[in-house]
Amino acid sequence: MRLVTQCSNSKGENMQFSGRFLAASSLLLAIAGCKWELVDTNYAVEEATSFTLERHLSTDSFSGELMGDEYNPLSCVSLPADWTHEVDAEFTSNLAEPPVLELTLQASAALALEESFSREGFDWTCYSAFPTAETMGDVAQGTVTFTITPHNVSAPVQIFSTLGLQVNQTMSALALHDVFPGTIPAGEPVRLDDEAPLVSSLDGLEGPQNWDITSTSFNGKLLVNNLTGLPMTTFSFDGDAVVTGTEFPFPVDAFSEPVVIDGELVFPISTEGGIVMVTTVDGEVWSPVGTGIEASESTEIIALSFDQEMNRWELIVREAELLNAYFLSNSDDEGRFLVIGSESGMETPASGIVRGKIKAADGTSLVLLHDNDVLSLLEVGEADWSVTPLLNGAVEPSSMPTLVMGDTLYLAIGGDVEANGFYQYSLSGGGALQWVSSLPLEMTYSLAAFDGGLLLTTTDSLLVSIDDGASWEPLLNDSMAVLVTAGWSLTSVDIQALTGREALVNISAWNGVSDVPFLSAMVKVDLESGHATFMGGSGMEPSISSPETPDTSWRYLGKVGDVHYRWTFNLNKEVVLERFSLKASVSGSSGSETPASRGSSGGGGLPGIFLFALVLIGWLRLRQP
Repeated sequence: MRLVTQCSNSKGENMQFSGRFLAASSLLLAIAGCKWELVDTNYAVEEATSFTLERHLSTDSFSGELMGDEYNPLSCVSLPADWTHEVDAEFTSNLAEPPVLELTLQASAALALEESFSREGFDWTCYSAFPTAETMGDVAQGTVTFTITPHNVSAPVQIFSTLGLQVNQTMSALALHDVFPGTIPAGEPVRLDDEAPLVSSLDGLEGPQNWDITSTSFNGKLLVNNLTGLPMTTFSFDGDAVVTGTEFPFPVDAFSEPVVIDGELVFPISTEGGIVMVTTVDGEVWSPVGTGIEASESTEIIALSFDQEMNRWELIVREAELLNAYFLSNSDDEGRFLVIGSESGMETPASGIVRGKIKAADGTSLVLLHDNDVLSLLEVGEADWSVTPLLNGAVEPSSMPTLVMGDTLYLAIGGDVEANGFYQYSLSGGGALQWVSSLPLEMTYSLAAFDGGLLLTTTDSLLVSIDDGASWEPLLNDSMAVLVTAGWSLTSVDIQALTGREALVNISAWNGVSDVPFLSAMVKVDLESGHATFMGGSGMEPSISSPETPDTSWRYLGKVGDVHYRWTFNLNKEVVLERFSLKASVSGSSGSETPASRGSSGGGGLPGIFLFALVLIGWLRLRQP
């Protein structure tokens, strides 16, 4: 049986619906314990030519305690008022007598979204699977399809779709989709083909948003540290295809970021047999070499660096809550990576909480350590630590981003603490830590540099300084909290990449309702034109009510040359990658970034960042025709 009727979503009047019935089946758009599929990021359309938006689900991991509960799955879509659409569904279930599909317009759900997620010129339309809640089976799969016909499309448009457990759960699995007239512009995300994708064993709540990953471009490949908990994953690309995705071959207890010297990548790991240095010249074949340093399950590798002047390696580790360091040989014989000098490391291991790891311009690793209300800078000395006290007072560990530019260390301490402020320290000249200016009382998240200025993100503000941190200009007349729609507030704002023309920022937001998951979005900011947009695919992170749902929120992965990559999971917990690009500097810069200093043209920066903040917080500045 199939009913199909064109429907307009402008006022929700005279709406008719379509449905496809299969034997022993029931519609499931999303139910507790189910898994919904990764959505398409973007579409290219012609005027008055229809395209389809699909949302998928599976309940093969339906948890036993939820079996027999009644649900009325809901799906909503936000479209321009003059666009039309049809809705259809396919499904299978193990129930002998499944409930009969009866797609039902839910005006109250649409009204709730209009009030909490209103967009001028757009209308929300919501459908439930049944008139009232029904009992669901424990094994089911389904697809809901919106066939959308756009009108008056002369510029990019962003539409939203959702899936919910009940008619009052209007924002579950919310996702953003880009719609482009004609063709998808260069630089927008492109889904990569991968015939042998990596599969994660983690549950849905341990996805991209919970992993602090780093990446290194090496030998034309992207080597990623800590992807889904793995010490190292190597990706090779050929255009729009992932050629290889190789996991690290050795079991490890701990690991740290790699160092690249003279065409060789060196990677420290901790195993049952002690600390091992692993090398590769191609990112695929790894050669382990023991150091003779013992390790336990609690050993943490803090940093590795190479001292070119002394031709030796410096390895910093934490053992039994104490910070220690070792010199390792760089000889070209069997003694390479063995300990030089004292096998016990520093004469006096340091105690305290690591607040930050710093790479100086010469590659030397330094550590910010907080102990007994004293923040100190630790550098490896010949026989013991070289300790430089920087300041006294309590410092929140999550509110201290650092940046190294040339010989200067910049330090931003936010929060309502005595040490609040923006600081500078000369890494070569020594002396005292210099207080430069005050910062707001919110947490500070990330700090980056562009030509002629500094950009700082906080819980409530986006700040810019064009005088080396002496003064900071808020980019909004009101606080971010005032501008958040329907009670949404930011929980993090992190700069992921920055070129001379464009910035990439990742945000997380929450509206304070316990059963509403966090929203995650990647935002592009054109610093010249002042245009800022959410990237397609942005949406909700998994809910605690659906622990088996893979995390389909996108996160930045890294770059090879001028090509950037991001990653997420699909329904089967397979790693999915997309490539995209950022605009380079108008002044001729290549648009490349380094961990210490990220270039950006200062001329058009303020208008771009200002508009970015409005888009980021207000939710209303999305691209419209």
